[in-house]
Amino acid sequence: MQVRPVRVLLVDDHEIVLQGLKAMLARFTGRVRVVGEAGDAEAAERLVGTLDPDIVLCDVRLRGASGLDLTRRLVERDPGRRVVLLSVYDDEQYLYQALRAGAAGYLLKRVDGEELVRYLEQVHSGETVVDATLAGRAAASAARLQRGEFWPGARLGLSHRESEVLALMAEGRSNAAIAAELWSRTARPPSTSTASSPSWTSPRPRRTAAGCWPCSGSWTGGTATRAAALPATGLAIRRRPQRP
Repeated sequence: MQVRPVRVLLVDDHEIVLQGLKAMLARFTGRVRVVGEAGDAEAAERLVGTLDPDIVLCDVRLRGASGLDLTRRLVERDPGRRVVLLSVYDDEQYLYQALRAGAAGYLLKRVDGEELVRYLEQVHSGETVVDATLAGRAAASAARLQRGEFWPGARLGLSHRESEVLALMAEGRSNAAIAAELWSRTARPPSTSTASSPSWTSPRPRRTAAGCWPCSGSWTGGTATRAAALPATGLAIRRRPQRP
C-alpha cells in the first residue's frame, strides 16, 4: 500500500526562506508535499482552513502575530492540529514557550533536508520532535530545576543576573545600590600594588540599617573607567576619573 506524502503548509515572512524550504523539500516528493505557503499569521490561518494540511511548518518570528501566537490559535481551534516551529533561536526558553503553545515540534533552521523530512514524518505519526542538541540542553536544565539548582526566576525565563537585579529592586534598592551590591558579589578585593589598580577614594562603606549602600564612596581606576569590570546588569554607575 502506497503511503500518502505528508502535506505541509509553509509559513515564513521571508520569501527567500519560503523558496529555500520549497527547493529543499522538492527532493522528497514521495514523502512530503508542500500544499501552500503564507507570509504572515493571518494568511496562514486562512490557508489552514481551506487546505487542511497535515503539518504547519512555521517560523517563530512573523510580521504582526508571532509563530507562537499562531500556534496557540490553531491548536485552540483544532486540538489535533500539528504545528512545527522552525527557528534560528537555540534557546530553551523558546522551546518551552513553543511546547506550552501546543507545538508538535521545535526545529532549528540549520536542519538539513533529510532530517527535516524525517522529523515531519515523525510528527505526522503523532510524535513530538525537538532539535537533538537543544533537547539535550533542555533535559539538563529540567534536571537542574528538579534538583532546585536554578535561581528563582529561571522558571520565568530570567537569567541568573536578571533574577538578582529583580530581587534587589523588590527590596527597594536604588540603581546605585544595586550596582554596588552586584559588584560586591563578583569583584576581587582591590589591589594597591600598582598605580593602575582600582581603588576606593574612601573606605568601603557598610550597609545601612535599611540594607542599602551609602553613596559616600566613589570608584576609580587607572586612566579609564572600569566599565568592563562591572557585571552586565543593564545599570549605569558614574565613576570619578583619576586625578593626574
